Amino acid sequence: MEPKISGVEATLLIIVAVVADLIGLIPIVNIIGTLISLAITQAYFRIKGVKATASLVAQLIDLIPVLSILPATTTGVAIVLWIDRHPKGIAAKTTNLASAIKKPTPTPK
Repeated sequence: MEPKISGVEATLLIIVAVVADLIGLIPIVNIIGTLISLAITQAYFRIKGVKATASLVAQLIDLIPVLSILPATTTGVAIVLWIDRHPKGIAAKTTNLASAIKKPTPTPK
């Protein structure tokens, strides 16, 4: 199966993520940079029809002040790109399994 995101698009997404992580090193600006990168990457993944749960979780981790020094945005984008390129791999299966788990319906008493 052909990946939904081309190599050029993947490179641009990684550049946006790296810039967002570098901006995240500046104390006050990190929240604004994370929110902007979150909007850009999530909108793009949604347009392309790619499941981007890993990227969303990573960017939410980036909003936590102490953890914002980690390159979470870049890691999340890289994981999504990996899953897009390897849809039968273990990362894709794990992500699909986690999203398929439903709450059990309570049995009537």
